[in-house]
Amino acid sequence: MSNIILRGRIKSSLRKFMFGQNLRPFLILVVLFFLYPLTGIYSITFFAVNLFKKLNLGSAETVAIISAVMRCLGTSLSSFLIFKYGRRKVMMISSTFGCLIMGMIGVFVVLKEGNFEIDDTLSSWILITLIFLFMFIAGVAVVNLPWVLMGEWFTPDLKSLVSGALITLQFFTIFAAVQATNPIIDLVGNSGFFVYSCAVCAVNSRRRQGTQGI
Repeated sequence: MSNIILRGRIKSSLRKFMFGQNLRPFLILVVLFFLYPLTGIYSITFFAVNLFKKLNLGSAETVAIISAVMRCLGTSLSSFLIFKYGRRKVMMISSTFGCLIMGMIGVFVVLKEGNFEIDDTLSSWILITLIFLFMFIAGVAVVNLPWVLMGEWFTPDLKSLVSGALITLQFFTIFAAVQATNPIIDLVGNSGFFVYSCAVCAVNSRRRQGTQGI
């Protein structure tokens, strides 16, 4: 009897999910949960020391620790900023700045690797500052806001179904992003990796504009 009731609830939830007004928000979240791990946030987190050593950024361990602290700081401020300014404004500003900063990192890595006449110490400090800013912005909204939207958009009877699907997708994409980091760097170099991450950030920012009106 209990199994019949459970199956009936599942069928009812799926019917409401597929044919109601929940499908578009779910598809938007599928794109966001798929894209944001590919923006470089987890590649920087998991390969921070090796990546920063390749970029010749001085004490790679210290830079890696501070970058993680910056992400934690951004996360701690996220709720306050969303409460004060609204999730959409915080989302759009952070996504746009994250894309621009990642692009600037790519440009400076190209200049650094191309032996242009730029002081090595100055270029290293610029790269470190940009990486810290990106990690802070990622903590504010790039990582957090898809979870906020998932909590706001769906009724209680659908949340378990939606969260199960999106969490599974997220961990799969995180795994793929982390495993692809070194092959991408080997294929296109450090600068190519940041250009690729910038392109993903741009697509992610554009898709977040699709949340308007939902």
